[in-house]
Amino acid sequence: MDKKDYSAKVEKMLKGPYRVKRSDPLTTFVNDVKDTLKACPKLINNQLKFQLQCSNPVTPRLYCLPKIQKQDGSMRPIVSGINSPTYKIAKWLVNKFQTLNNESDSSSVKNSIDLINKIKDTELAPSAIIMSFDVKALYPSVSIPEAMKALEK
Repeated sequence: MDKKDYSAKVEKMLKGPYRVKRSDPLTTFVNDVKDTLKACPKLINNQLKFQLQCSNPVTPRLYCLPKIQKQDGSMRPIVSGINSPTYKIAKWLVNKFQTLNNESDSSSVKNSIDLINKIKDTELAPSAIIMSFDVKALYPSVSIPEAMKALEK
């Protein structure tokens, strides 16, 4: 894809639910992260609080990848949070969530190969239908209050 087409598609995508910030949000973002870490003393002690803060944070960067399997040429937005104020927290949370993962949990799959391995010995009725749904904008569609309740539980 040439640069002009890429830029046009990204600009078209950004006309959706996004808005332009008039100033750099980095300082507010850093302060919000610090306040959030302070508000979690039972979960995060002072030593861990300092370990989870980036010393030279940067504003997360957006780039897009074309969805080559789609005929409409739509773009998949990717936000690179490397060295952002939440980067170390995200890595720490991934580690914490992985300890919660139950390998025998049949309600989630890692990828299509994992799915095949989980269902290969499943016997289906002749009238059964296996369906797949394409979720558009999964993460922006997640209700944050509901996600927080699920995490607390």
